[in-house]
Amino acid sequence: MLRDRAEPKPLIWRGTSKSDFMDFPSAAQREMGYALFLAQMGKRHSAMAKTLEGFGGGAVVEVKENTAKADIERVRKRLNDPIAEMEKRK
Repeated sequence: MLRDRAEPKPLIWRGTSKSDFMDFPSAAQREMGYALFLAQMGKRHSAMAKTLEGFGGGAVVEVKENTAKADIERVRKRLNDPIAEMEKRK
């Protein structure tokens, strides 16, 4: 089935990412939610999103200003887990 260009890509929460998001204040949730929606639509929030280095170009977009090393490792694990799952299925 072909995807309608106006249809957003699915948003998949990994690990504790959704509960972590829900712990943010409501104003931050609204702003980050909008940035996530733009990412789903293939766009980028002008002030909150940038390419996260070390993940193969624009495949991973960071939706905050600074990322701690521990957070980068968490992102790396959450990105690699589904890749490993797909490789097991082959």
